[in-house]
Amino acid sequence: RIREITKKGIIRPYGNVNYLEDVATFVEQIAFDPLYFKERINPNGKEYNSIYRKKLDLLHKYEFITNEEYARVLSYSGVSKWTAKS
Repeated sequence: RIREITKKGIIRPYGNVNYLEDVATFVEQIAFDPLYFKERINPNGKEYNSIYRKKLDLLHKYEFITNEEYARVLSYSGVSKWTAKS
């Protein structure tokens, strides 16, 4: 089940059904467990999926998360602002 969630780039299964829930669970995960993204947004991570990074960047761009939260996730994950792939 975890592989399925990671493959789809969601935090919890409900995020796959409801985009508002997807946003909410991402924001919650960023606030309470930024290390969750380490293996998911770092291209060298075992669970890497570019969807996570794209969503993180969008949440930052549209101010769902602060600059500090964004920087914290990137720092904990060992990636920089400029490593997102399109």
